[in-house]
Amino acid sequence: MKKHIYEEQYPEQCKEYKKIIEEKYQLFLDKGREYGVNNVKSIGLLGLCFRMMEKVIRILNLQGWNPWEGKFTSAIQNPKFDGIERELEDIANLAIIAIIMLRKKWAK
Repeated sequence: MKKHIYEEQYPEQCKEYKKIIEEKYQLFLDKGREYGVNNVKSIGLLGLCFRMMEKVIRILNLQGWNPWEGKFTSAIQNPKFDGIERELEDIANLAIIAIIMLRKKWAK
C-alpha cells in the first residue's frame, strides 16, 4: 500500500502519532478495566466535557496562567502529580470516549 504524501513528508511525526494512539488505546483499556463503563455512563457527555475542562484548567495552571490577572506568571516546575503530557493524554481519551458515546457504541 502506498504511503500517504503526508507520511512521506513527515515520517517521524506520523510514526510518533501512531505510537501515541497505541499508547492511548492501552491506557483506555487499563482505565476501562479499573473504572468500568458505568463511570462514564453516569456522567454522560456533559460530564465528560467538564472533565476535559478541568484538565485544560490544570494545564493552564501548570503553565502559570493567572486568571485574576489575565496573564501567565510563573509555571509550576516538577509537579507533584500528573504533568501536562498526562493531562493531554486524558483529554485525548476523553474526547474519543465522547465520540463513542455520540455514536451510541459505549458499553456495547
